[in-house]
Amino acid sequence: MDPVIPIQMPQDQADSISEAAEELRMSRQDVIRQTLRLYLPDFRERMSPKPKLRKTQSVCDALHFGRGINVEFKPIQGSVKKIEL
Repeated sequence: MDPVIPIQMPQDQADSISEAAEELRMSRQDVIRQTLRLYLPDFRERMSPKPKLRKTQSVCDALHFGRGINVEFKPIQGSVKKIEL
């Protein structure tokens, strides 16, 4: 049997879930389950701690932390070339 996790929420959210359940002809529990299934990966991505790039960090440090950096070099001819690392 699946574990039961009781949750508290403001009345307006509970009303929104009830309205969605009625509109979609689903149970409130199914609406909550599907909402978690759809949005939990995005939530985890947004909330996960990521190292912040300080102004004093080098390009190598930034690459080590997996952040893409656009570096612009100006050749002698004067045109701008963009290199993505």
